[in-house]
Amino acid sequence: MILDRHGALIDANQGLYDLLPSAGPGDPQLSVDNVFLNPTVEELLARADGQYDALIYTGLVTLGDIDGDSESWIGHAYCRESWILVVCERDVQQERQLRRQLLQLTEEYAEQERELARTNRELTYYANEAKRLSLTDPLTGLPNRRSFDQLMQHHAKLARRHGDSLTILLMDLDRFKAINDRHGHQHGDQVLRDVAAVLTERVRAGDVLSRWGGEEFTVLAPKTGHAEGVKLAERLRLAIEAIPHAEGHLPVTISIGVAERRNEESTEDFLARADAALYQAKDMGRNRTISAEPIE
Repeated sequence: MILDRHGALIDANQGLYDLLPSAGPGDPQLSVDNVFLNPTVEELLARADGQYDALIYTGLVTLGDIDGDSESWIGHAYCRESWILVVCERDVQQERQLRRQLLQLTEEYAEQERELARTNRELTYYANEAKRLSLTDPLTGLPNRRSFDQLMQHHAKLARRHGDSLTILLMDLDRFKAINDRHGHQHGDQVLRDVAAVLTERVRAGDVLSRWGGEEFTVLAPKTGHAEGVKLAERLRLAIEAIPHAEGHLPVTISIGVAERRNEESTEDFLARADAALYQAKDMGRNRTISAEPIE
């Protein structure tokens, strides 16, 4: 570019106009004052003061928008009697090297981003898996006691809010200790898995089946009254009774206590009434369903 001794633009090639997209060649309003960031036009004019045929500057020249993008070039400025010539150029070899370095850094960054995404996916998977395992009985695959407690609180709140019925079935395998003692723990574990499979097939959509612990199972039946809960318990009891057993093996039976939640009853009292009914079923000879007193 060629400037006069006052810093006005006399002529330039397209490279300068590319830095000023709002202006073009011959634009009388074109000013380069804001294009030169370092050195500034004022600094170049000061260097040219009193000089008439000399190199007044060599080094990096930073051009662009002080509030936006800028670029640094290798620059030289020469002065003559009435004008100043400024030439800016790039070191092509250095720029190619910088491009290669930038490409390499970009690829490394992209790989790090991919690795981070993979790690995040793995962390999410393991977190979800840990949560699932903490709420799942490993032997039967059913929700465990911790999961049941959470679901009980949830359904009890819904029942209170909407005035719906809520019935619980507490179930305990009969003589399970004798089964273990006579046939071994592996057989006992298989009995538990068989019982879980039968119960899973027989419960209704919306019922919550869980392994309470040991040889105990529970069914939480939302929107189910006392009478319907007793019928469900009997269907489950008969299904368990029908599980085939080898000759010489103890049959599998189950005792069930049924209770319907009373208005404003705490979950502890609700469970206690079902538990009392279960123990009554045990005391009366096992393999039967006993309900807590119906709601008056």
